[in-house]
Amino acid sequence: MPRRYATELKNIAHCAAASLLKESICHHFSCAKHAAFSYIVSLVNKRPASRKTRKTIWTLFELEEDESPIFVATVARFSPVALCSRRDVVLIRDGNGFRAGRLEVNYEIHDTSLTLARPFTLVRRNQNYSIAVWEVIEGPSETFETKDMLASVE
Repeated sequence: MPRRYATELKNIAHCAAASLLKESICHHFSCAKHAAFSYIVSLVNKRPASRKTRKTIWTLFELEEDESPIFVATVARFSPVALCSRRDVVLIRDGNGFRAGRLEVNYEIHDTSLTLARPFTLVRRNQNYSIAVWEVIEGPSETFETKDMLASVE
């Protein structure tokens, strides 16, 4: 892309490097999709859930299947400035404290962003060094609202 503008700017611009940078930034902004600037808590690049995923979600909530739209995504925005994706380790707000877990699925049902995660159990915590040791719980995954996430680590 810079080649498109480099020759013209080099010959006529006083500060060719700054002009080239400005042209490149304008070009990239013009190519960006409108959704790239959406900072609400939601799924990123959501798509309709497959039939198997829909059935799994309805079974999870012990509800009868209906035709309500269910969307899934690999990546979700859990705050205006943070993203989480599948297999990330996440901290989840839980009452007055927090929990940890491994994210399995981001989905949206009835316009609510939800996340399915396999929870961890706190084994020990050293407050002097800000260290916590967690262990994976054997058992079912848990669903919580995506907005309840505090942090995400790959």
